[in-house]
Amino acid sequence: MSMAVINGGNPFFFDGEICLSELLRKYGVLISLPCGGKATCGKCKVTAKGSLSPLSEKEKNLLTEEEIKEGIRLACVAKATGDVSITAKELPPVVEIDFSLENSDISFDFTDGLVIDIGTTTVAAIVYQNKKPVKIMTEPNYQCSYGADIITRIAAEKDHPGALYRLLNHQIEAIVSSFGTPKNTVIVANTTLLHFLTGQPVEQLGKAPYVCKDLFGKEYSLFQTTCYLTPCISAFVGGDITAGILATRMTESSRKSMLVDLGTNGEIAYWDGASLHAASTAAGPAFEGAGIFMGMPAKPGAVNHVSYQNGVIRYTTVGNTKALGICGSGIIDALAVMKKTGVLEESGALCNEHSLCSLDFHGKPCFRIPGTEVILRQEDIRKLQLAKSAIHAGMLTLANEVDTLYFSGGFGSGIDFRNAELIGLLPKNFAKEVKILGNTALFGGTLALFSKANREKLSQIATGCKTIPLHQNPEFTNRYIEAMSF
Repeated sequence: MSMAVINGGNPFFFDGEICLSELLRKYGVLISLPCGGKATCGKCKVTAKGSLSPLSEKEKNLLTEEEIKEGIRLACVAKATGDVSITAKELPPVVEIDFSLENSDISFDFTDGLVIDIGTTTVAAIVYQNKKPVKIMTEPNYQCSYGADIITRIAAEKDHPGALYRLLNHQIEAIVSSFGTPKNTVIVANTTLLHFLTGQPVEQLGKAPYVCKDLFGKEYSLFQTTCYLTPCISAFVGGDITAGILATRMTESSRKSMLVDLGTNGEIAYWDGASLHAASTAAGPAFEGAGIFMGMPAKPGAVNHVSYQNGVIRYTTVGNTKALGICGSGIIDALAVMKKTGVLEESGALCNEHSLCSLDFHGKPCFRIPGTEVILRQEDIRKLQLAKSAIHAGMLTLANEVDTLYFSGGFGSGIDFRNAELIGLLPKNFAKEVKILGNTALFGGTLALFSKANREKLSQIATGCKTIPLHQNPEFTNRYIEAMSF
């Protein structure tokens, strides 16, 4: 029997060899594992000392020489073979968010209650008393410790049956309890997360023909309260999108409009003035930083904007602190600057002869933001190239142009749209106007909390929406290939 000490806490014992990520999980310390433990993202860095497995080739590729000297290991690869001491950075704590119902036309059947938006990456919640928000919070979705995206988590469910259900239920139960267990609760989430939440099988959602056991849109007795779960449209267009559509009121106008959620999954809804269509692109979480070598969420230290003027590259970071990594808005700006300066070729390759092309610690080409240690590697650019092509092609498969383009989600609200067009994330001259709406899922859930009529509208949106499959769509494929160029 061996002993482990984690983050300076009380020692505990374990038998045999065990992966550090599993050891941390057993101890109750949740860390981010965006790639689901495949050792491809390098985000699960921990400091480990003691009896450990030899340094693997994957670790050598993803860790710098300095990190290796400091005893940093990848938790999903390194194993404890005896007594160990581990220092790990846990998922960040609760953060308050801004939210307002000003200028909102709502008919009130209820005045009190709780709305929870379970996003793939973040869980947000807001409780109301007498129509007024009294407490608002966000925290990471603890399922991130099993992977950044839904497909990875579905695969993880096979290896850890019931673990992701228990983890999510424990988290949501704790949130409901912290808000005083309101009698009236609305939960917004995508289809897979609602299956996890209600303990239903998810395996069929990860493979063709992607059959749903449930599309929800009704009340459940959960967490000692009555929970209304917003209706889903299909396996990959969930209740978060129906709530977003309700929040925009796009279907109440004759104008052509599109809602794009640039979160982890990249859902798109298009209203042509008479009918509603929706699709989900396989963009993955690259623009949220997952799988990008120095990618990170938009928190202090993240490069969030990069500009190029008069031959000088400038940058800003969240919190105006030292640059530690780069978030989605910064990534888009950086790619735009790379294109403007010529260090990024149209094919997506770095120009090795360019003065701005540097070398990473393995001697491979990269772009380094001047004045920082933050880099984008060639393999990062390829991942971003695939992601931006999927969004671009998905939008054009549903429509050639729109009157109004709505963007939702934290990432969408921070991007420079001119730069997004420049790198080909967004089609050029696509919309007459662009509106940034923030968390439309949470706002749509709030509309459903207060009004039975809005719950009926959600059901009408879900049943009246036609899903456009993209994975075997020749138009999408052609546009995807066309959009690969920068």
